[in-house]
Amino acid sequence: MDSVSILGLKVNKVTFKEALGEIGGFLNGGGKHLVVTPYAESVVDAQKDDEFKKIINSASLSVPDGGSLLAAAEYLSYQLPKNRWLRLPVAVFYGLVVGFRLAFDKKSFSQIKERVSGTDLVISLCEMSSQTGKKVYFLGGEGNEAAEAAQVLKTKYSSLQIMTNAGPANLKKAPAEEISLAIKKINEFAPDFLFVAFAPVEQEKWLFYHMGEINAKVFMAVG
Repeated sequence: MDSVSILGLKVNKVTFKEALGEIGGFLNGGGKHLVVTPYAESVVDAQKDDEFKKIINSASLSVPDGGSLLAAAEYLSYQLPKNRWLRLPVAVFYGLVVGFRLAFDKKSFSQIKERVSGTDLVISLCEMSSQTGKKVYFLGGEGNEAAEAAQVLKTKYSSLQIMTNAGPANLKKAPAEEISLAIKKINEFAPDFLFVAFAPVEQEKWLFYHMGEINAKVFMAVG
């Protein structure tokens, strides 16, 4: 699948519809797949954290969850003149052009066609799961957020098989026993989708290092 590199961070050139199709293919094709939803802050975090950058770049699917990524990909596709006196004014001009297009004409972008909202993607995947008998698990969120979100989804999609667990309050400080218990509960339900909502960066790392222990097919960080 085509992708662009934004300061070393991989972002796939997918539309919302294409992302849904890719994820559906993951379910049918077997194996385990990490889906990530980078946005502007993710690019910044990746500059300071090589481990995080490698995890994002190794994901099966990296969707552009932010208009700024569309703009960055478009800007980086322009060729700047070699003449050092021209480079700065041309770079500024290109920046103004991309900024204008971001504000008024996103559909004209040629590198990444549209933003793929992680939240909207989760909702659509839950709808698909309710129609196909797939199972969904929400781990994390503050307080009762996961349970409340599940209730809303269950009300909207009555046949949805969904389970939630607030999980550890702090992934970094959680004892091994608490992590093991959380994984045990997930495996007992055996979901097709595991959606994890903890702090950015930490949630992606947690999924990457624990995927092998978890009985699920598609893993997605949504926090």
